[in-house]
Amino acid sequence: MTEPYSPEGARVYIAPAVTTAPADAAAYTALTWTEIGSVESLGSYGDTAQELTATNLRNNRVKKVKGPRNAGTLAIVCTDDPADLGQQAAIAAERTRYNYPIKIVFDNAVTVGGDGEINYLTGPLMSREKNVGDSTNIVKRTFNVGINSDIIEVAAT
Repeated sequence: MTEPYSPEGARVYIAPAVTTAPADAAAYTALTWTEIGSVESLGSYGDTAQELTATNLRNNRVKKVKGPRNAGTLAIVCTDDPADLGQQAAIAAERTRYNYPIKIVFDNAVTVGGDGEINYLTGPLMSREKNVGDSTNIVKRTFNVGINSDIIEVAAT
């Protein structure tokens, strides 16, 4: 069993648009990645099956089965940095209808010199909201990625 870990040190990257999601980690690795800078937090993501139901009249019991899977929407919250190349790429991506690969690298290597866990996913950038707040806030930007692919998890080493 590995130790629990914090998202501290995690990094997020974006690659150019693709017509289909890469098939495996090796295909994702071959892409050209640009780091999205000043990431403050990441939202939750991962598959959830839709519940499908039918009610049996004889025993008045609802029967449930798993339906289509939805990997969710990943919220990437950053302190707004107009000079950051990754944020510029994400803003440009939101202006299109295409799917973009996203890579999340955690800082949770289990051995000295090892690599942290990597999560790969693909989807369109659905928003690039700016959150200004008041004079006591730092201006932030949230990029929401509508996940259209399996999430490929490469274990930490």
